[in-house]
Amino acid sequence: MKIIGILAPNIILILAGFSNLPTSIPVVGFIQEHKIASLVIGCALALITLLAAIIVRTPHPSDSGKEAAAPTASVNEKKATPGSRQPDRRWIIATLLSTISFFLSSTILVIVLIRPPWCPASFCSVSRSLPQGSVSDANLVLYPLAVQSTSFEIPGDPLHYSQSRLPQSIGVQHVSRQAESATFRVALGVQSLIQDRYAILIKQVAIVLTSLSPVPHQLNVWTTSSSTSYESLPFLAVYRGENTGDILSTTSLSTPPGLIHLLPNEAEPLNIRLISSAAVNLEFRVQLTYVVSNDPKPYTLTLPQVFHVIISDASTWHEYRLQQGHFVPVR
Repeated sequence: MKIIGILAPNIILILAGFSNLPTSIPVVGFIQEHKIASLVIGCALALITLLAAIIVRTPHPSDSGKEAAAPTASVNEKKATPGSRQPDRRWIIATLLSTISFFLSSTILVIVLIRPPWCPASFCSVSRSLPQGSVSDANLVLYPLAVQSTSFEIPGDPLHYSQSRLPQSIGVQHVSRQAESATFRVALGVQSLIQDRYAILIKQVAIVLTSLSPVPHQLNVWTTSSSTSYESLPFLAVYRGENTGDILSTTSLSTPPGLIHLLPNEAEPLNIRLISSAAVNLEFRVQLTYVVSNDPKPYTLTLPQVFHVIISDASTWHEYRLQQGHFVPVR
């Protein structure tokens, strides 16, 4: 009765619309994450249930002794004490309840481990390995694909690099106000982890400024001849003199402009471009804000990887090119 008193108000709140249904089942999640431990616990429960059933069905020694000591008991005496020969109903009910609960838990365990084709997604969610460098929650995963840039800075002495060790971590591009001139792009992937009917809407794609540094007076730059291009949804961020810690919202460059709408398990690539009308040396992280169709609450994911770009005037560029696997100045 105590359990019913605890569960009844919660059920009434859910039916009345004041509370949401649970989005996950903790028991199923535990079984999926700890399969060996779940098997051990299931076997232990089976053994305990079997022993309980054997103990209940085994006659008590005192009862058998009484029957042996009084073999000549009359029929009337035996009828007067019917409970002495019949099992207690409470023990029968306890055994039935424990047996039923054991079989139910065992069935769930077997279904989650075997994953039959007819198993609902809420029980048999597909286990997946997330991409390296990604950030995720229960609904969405955000991961880096590549840094696309036609030019990169050469930190330190250009003679210390070779064909097998080329600097490609700091992108370089010219000062410009035109989105078309943005040669530095961050390619990202975003995927819904939801497996039911609910969709995800990306409300905002932004960058968080983590560092601002002076632009080097002599910027050693090399231009790559090949760059991997990702067909993805373009977004543009404009730097206008913000400070470290500020968030720069982006605008969609798609035609027509729109937000990212992800169906269950759907993935979508996107790229972020950055332009500035003044020279700047900045580092940033990418941040997404989204909502789930059944929940108006906004969620935020911030990618842990830091991206670095230098936007400067061409007069500060000292260009190099690869020759026989080493950098040589461009004359």
